[in-house]
Amino acid sequence: MAESNGSHNESSSDDEEEYDDSNRDFKETEAVKMFYMGKELEDENSLAVQNVQPNSLVHLVRTKVHLWPLAQKLPGENKALRPPGAFKRKADLSTKDGHVFLLEYCEERPLMLSNAGMGANLCTYYQKSSSEDQRGNLLRNQSDTLGNVMILEPGDKSPFLGEIQPGCCQSSVETNMYKAPVFPHRLQSTDYLLVRSPKGKLSLRRIDKIAVVGQQEPRMEVMSPGSKNLQTYLVNRMLVYVYREFMKSHSIAADELSFLFSNLTDAVVRRNMKLCAGLKRDKNGQPCWYKRPDFQVPPENELKKLVAPEHVCSYESMLAGLYRLKHLGITRFTLPASISAALTQLPDEAIALAAASHIERELQITPWNLSSNFVACTNQVGLANILETIVDTLRLKEEVSGLFLKPVSKKDAPDYFDIVKRPMDLSTIRDKVRKIEYRNREQFRHDVWQIQLNAHLYNNNGRNPGIPPLADQLLEICDYLLEDYGDQLAEAEKGSGPYPTVSPPSSLVGLANILETIVDTLRLKEEVSGLFLKPVSKKDAPDYFDIVKRPMDLSTIRDKVRKIEYRNREQFRHDVWQIQLNAHLYNNNGRNPGIPPLADQLLEICDYLLEDYGDQLAEAEKGIDR
Repeated sequence: MAESNGSHNESSSDDEEEYDDSNRDFKETEAVKMFYMGKELEDENSLAVQNVQPNSLVHLVRTKVHLWPLAQKLPGENKALRPPGAFKRKADLSTKDGHVFLLEYCEERPLMLSNAGMGANLCTYYQKSSSEDQRGNLLRNQSDTLGNVMILEPGDKSPFLGEIQPGCCQSSVETNMYKAPVFPHRLQSTDYLLVRSPKGKLSLRRIDKIAVVGQQEPRMEVMSPGSKNLQTYLVNRMLVYVYREFMKSHSIAADELSFLFSNLTDAVVRRNMKLCAGLKRDKNGQPCWYKRPDFQVPPENELKKLVAPEHVCSYESMLAGLYRLKHLGITRFTLPASISAALTQLPDEAIALAAASHIERELQITPWNLSSNFVACTNQVGLANILETIVDTLRLKEEVSGLFLKPVSKKDAPDYFDIVKRPMDLSTIRDKVRKIEYRNREQFRHDVWQIQLNAHLYNNNGRNPGIPPLADQLLEICDYLLEDYGDQLAEAEKGSGPYPTVSPPSSLVGLANILETIVDTLRLKEEVSGLFLKPVSKKDAPDYFDIVKRPMDLSTIRDKVRKIEYRNREQFRHDVWQIQLNAHLYNNNGRNPGIPPLADQLLEICDYLLEDYGDQLAEAEKGIDR
């Protein structure tokens, strides 16, 4: 320790006790003083008693400096300088020797942070100004260049969202979780690293380099509360613990699992434990899980794949986001878009609107929402390129697609828009592709299916009998192309490269998105749904609520969807069926004979849509604990 007028950075090391304690211990003959906010601290009282806050700056005054003899020494000739030979033990991560390179994040709350022992790649990108430019090779020989030099040829795409100008370079720190630009800073001569050992001893050492890390560009999504990926992670974490315990013992107390993994329901624990163990009572009558005799515990390298270090960081980032929301008093979550819709329904009161706007903003900047939006946006560029190839192929098959290339004009079909409430054509689809409006292939296919549906709706009376078969053929070709490009689409949808992607945001939210699409489609078919769009008023039907005990309408269903109240498609369909039942109940005496058939037709369309979205609904429902 030493007196210094500069600012200090604090670090923690597990192995400072390996040094000669005489080099670091205080001697009774030496005067040492500590100051906090201008006030000298008392030796006999703890820092907490003297109201020293965590992460505070404490000035230590000592007249003599004890240097670490090995602080700047590199490992010997026979020792590896980099993995896999180096850093095999936790002790190897100590700041006791080698060079210290500090990275300071400019973001107050970075989306993801690596844990101790996780690697990162430092590199410097150089954008060549011409094919003859050789400056990149010179950078490789300069001592102040950060990491490996990656040379970008003229015309190569920038590794960042921003461009690197020709003849310029940009350093970067890269992990499987994120990429971020790095900006070296000049180290002040008065700056030192203050290291605290596990036993509380403080020491100073030199800092070799310091740099600022810019805004992170995430490569994977932060886990979202309630998502399928969160559930999978929690289950895998429990299984890894169980398998390691089974390596040492043949049984685990059931209460132990319930205590350690309290965020998993008993049903989920039982369902997953049945694969490797049976539940029995021990000699004391306590329930225990006993390893099945035929179960083989996976080797350690397989266990490490179940819970990747990046997934742990993603989970911890989610917990940090939840803690922040809880600290702000926000404990119930919904889609930011749903809050925007709710804002329009609030009374025009400044306090209510300000509170709602604050909640909306906080939900928008959660780690899972920011990372999900960024990954989706960057991945959609690749997705859009594939979808544009598919739609162009459809457009070129004019013998099939000729009638569906452009929007139907009112001049050619005056009554078209009275029958078809959601017109669609290949030009509109191509425009949506170019605007990157499709998040996945299902949304793209839905619009091609809409062309088919419209063709049948408008021509179901035999008006143009040759058009519906062409629309059917168009959808068949689309399905063939989607299957043919399946691998590329899957890669684009999950993220480019070998980096793990944790998605989708939330199974409940994903289910709500699909159900909202279905209910909106039902609402648009006004020739069928017009009478069921809003609640029945007592003014229009005074005796309605004497007969119908559970009223239901499409507006109420849409509100329930947006509040994420449905946990599966059956609950959603039950409410549409309730509309049908109410129509028959109130009109079974012949009061309005035309209404019950419309309600029957509404349920038929609902069933058709639920079947059409079957695969997406099944995927969303997988991660929901019913």
